[in-house]
Amino acid sequence: MTADQIVEALAQARHDRELSLRVVAGLLGLQPSAVHHWERGRRDPQLTTVIAWANLLGYDLTLTPKESR
Repeated sequence: MTADQIVEALAQARHDRELSLRVVAGLLGLQPSAVHHWERGRRDPQLTTVIAWANLLGYDLTLTPKESR
């Protein structure tokens, strides 16, 4: 899954849970415009923010090694 796909999935999860940009941003300690820019692909969030965002929505992001080719 690419970074863009992760952000897209988190945006969809936010919509599915009917959470506003303001609520999510407030829980992350950020401005709503930051979340808006991420979801529109205008800016990229930091990895720590993506992890916090995922945790907030009930997702666990884990890194697993690729299989040897």
